[in-house]
Amino acid sequence: MKRSIAIAVAISACHAPAPATEPRPGLDVRLARHAELALRTNTREPIELPFGQGQNGTELVVALMQQARAVGATYVGDLAFHMVFKRRGAMIECETRVLFDDELAAERAHVAPAVTAAPEPDDYSTDVASFQPHEVSFVATERELRCKQVAVTVATVERRYASRFDAEVAHQSDVIPLDDVMHSEAREACDPEQVTRNVTRFDFEAKLAYVPPDWTYLAPTYAHDHVVEAPPLCYAIDPAALGDHPVHRLTATLGFRGPIQQLEPLDAPSKPPEVKKVHMPGHPF
Repeated sequence: MKRSIAIAVAISACHAPAPATEPRPGLDVRLARHAELALRTNTREPIELPFGQGQNGTELVVALMQQARAVGATYVGDLAFHMVFKRRGAMIECETRVLFDDELAAERAHVAPAVTAAPEPDDYSTDVASFQPHEVSFVATERELRCKQVAVTVATVERRYASRFDAEVAHQSDVIPLDDVMHSEAREACDPEQVTRNVTRFDFEAKLAYVPPDWTYLAPTYAHDHVVEAPPLCYAIDPAALGDHPVHRLTATLGFRGPIQQLEPLDAPSKPPEVKKVHMPGHPF
């Protein structure tokens, strides 16, 4: 059994196209298609980021990508948000996968013909087999993570000469000296900002005060391609499998081109002192 890499976060609330340049371990990290993970990495490890109610999805993805970079991963794939809640006396989990446009199109092309839905059970039923999330529109006051690329100075160690046969080092017993070299790297800088806006989200996301990721920022920063979220898949789960304190979680797979480093805990994204409830008339919960 593979050991799962878990990030401790305390939050109170087919062939893939070749990238333009390969990510550098410890410096770059990139979102990748499932097929690309196997094609471009030597080893892979699962990673899990638990989170609570009232969470900003952009913060979660940025935190996961930063941790992936810190442990030397070059690619991250198989991203999926798992959200757990109780409905009609039963525990439900909704899984939302993050895919590239071509992956989602390929899945839709192979979808089996739809079958006639069973009648909706009454509100006191514990039958959740027919549960389907639906979209709702409302006015939300919430945090938005505003991110931008900034230049930071990074120190690296480089060989002064490309080869030990260089004429200037031949008389030094074939020893090539190492120099500390400073490079300018582009990194993301994100700050929370309170906003009020009209939004359309799935009903369970609104109920949990969850803010979906801003892919207009995340995709150009980490994917260099268009990324979308697949429609959520919801199903009943055994409460015994959740433990005493069920949590939502973001899961993914880290891809390494070299050895795996020891993972250290990452500082959690901060949560605002108060999460405002959203009034959403007619929700099914």
